[in-house]
Amino acid sequence: MKVCCYTLGRQRGIGDGIPPIPLLLVSLLLDGPGAMPLALSQLTLKGIGSIAFMAYIATLFGFGAWAWLLSRYNTGQVAPFALFVPVAGIASAALFLGEAITEVEIIGSVLVFAGLLLNVFGPRLLRRKPA
Repeated sequence: MKVCCYTLGRQRGIGDGIPPIPLLLVSLLLDGPGAMPLALSQLTLKGIGSIAFMAYIATLFGFGAWAWLLSRYNTGQVAPFALFVPVAGIASAALFLGEAITEVEIIGSVLVFAGLLLNVFGPRLLRRKPA
């Protein structure tokens, strides 16, 4: 994916059209071809808005930002931040949908943050020599 996004992204944003293709194929594989006509027959205005948000804001921005970061930084520096995605989802669900955050989700989020802190700052702390 990095190679596709990096190579195509340098050609006027062509890489932005890549992510929906495998996502559609996975949907067809997991849900089957009959799920799509059924979903389209029950489509509402709220559903259209949700699709637009997921297609343009979440997918294109998310993959676009990911491709931009990968084109500028080492994969090892960027990849650990993918662990933050579920934490952002939990926080967004609580903020925008009023969902309650469970103790397990809090513990998991703290562990993710601890892991990110160790990954980002750990090497620097290990290189420090004691006084």
